Amino acid sequence: MRRSDCPLSARPILRNFICTALGATAFLACLLPAAAADWSGCYGGVSLGVARAKSDITDKPFREGPFAGAGVGWNGAPHTVSADGTSAALGGTLGCDRQFQNGGDGAFILGAAMDLSALNAGGDVSFPGAGADTTADFKVKNTASLRLRAGYAQDDKLFYVTGGYARGDIDVGARDHAPPAMMEVSGGGGRSGWVLGAGVEWRIAENRSLDFSLLHYDFGSVSATGAAEDPAGAFPRFENEVTADVLRVGMNWHF
Repeated sequence: MRRSDCPLSARPILRNFICTALGATAFLACLLPAAAADWSGCYGGVSLGVARAKSDITDKPFREGPFAGAGVGWNGAPHTVSADGTSAALGGTLGCDRQFQNGGDGAFILGAAMDLSALNAGGDVSFPGAGADTTADFKVKNTASLRLRAGYAQDDKLFYVTGGYARGDIDVGARDHAPPAMMEVSGGGGRSGWVLGAGVEWRIAENRSLDFSLLHYDFGSVSATGAAEDPAGAFPRFENEVTADVLRVGMNWHF
């Protein structure tokens, strides 16, 4: 069954994570005095969050072998199914910002950041009808990004948007072990894409801040293909449109 593209509505665990994170922030805000922060400088930090990965998997027409050009795939007419899965996400971040005063109480912030996240989010799905013997799967194992960020700071709070280059470690595959037609194909590896996101950073001390962010990664199309065991000469091809959303809370140290 196809699930909603919205990670917050499709996954109650993400809603619970947001509520817990905001509650913890409010509690810390009551204990710690607000600071008129200077956001210029560099920082490093660690983060913990929840990742949801999703793949729209299409059984594509044959392009090689004796069945090429017939307009059919492994299970006949091209058909798309979806799979998804969640996991924890543990990461690290390095970045630098420059603050530009606007003549009032707030300031504009421009900067750049890079990060790495370890995760293990993926899933599998069977094709419907005559393709029920065919199972496809995918997994997003790690992500990295190099991003620009721009925002507006008001005292100890920085609201920002961010985006840039993304890299992911992705595995995809498909299999059908029900005679007479049998195959097992795979693909993936390192894949480039893009990332967009937004967040709020809360300066809880002169050199420390809490960072809450949501990042959306898009790694484009990743193919699982190869020669089938039977029928001979068939080259099934399954295209995966892979995305991931990472909701995280981090602690940054400014220097």
